[in-house]
Amino acid sequence: MVDFLPAKFKGVFPVGRLDKNSSGLLILTNDGDLCYRLTHPKFSVEKEYIARVSGIFRQDDCLRAKKGVIDEGEHLKVSDIKILKTEKQDTVCGVIVCEGKKRHLRRLFSGLGFPVKELKRIRIGRLYLGDLPPGEYRIVEKDELAVC
Repeated sequence: MVDFLPAKFKGVFPVGRLDKNSSGLLILTNDGDLCYRLTHPKFSVEKEYIARVSGIFRQDDCLRAKKGVIDEGEHLKVSDIKILKTEKQDTVCGVIVCEGKKRHLRRLFSGLGFPVKELKRIRIGRLYLGDLPPGEYRIVEKDELAVC
């Protein structure tokens, strides 16, 4: 992935990951301490997503998502979840997690019976994606990343 960046960004690496079917905010850095503070579960840095799931998600499903499911021996849950809208047979939710286990939200929603159709990360800590178009980047000031 970093092969696509301008040469001036040689040596940066991604903070966390997005699976191949997800989009949104990805932080690139050459600061190992920053990466650690943003990704280690002990710091509980919030990651916010917009998820479009198949099916009609209801308030009791939100409670189930907060309690979580066990998948492959891992407890997967959300910190917070809100139903944003229902369209035909899909539901769009705003979701916050503080952990980033592999395919966390896809596995959680699937375990609840609501496969994910679209997943977009819109925030990490205090840093928002905003209206930055896909494939574009911007330089972030250090104070925007103050998380601890």
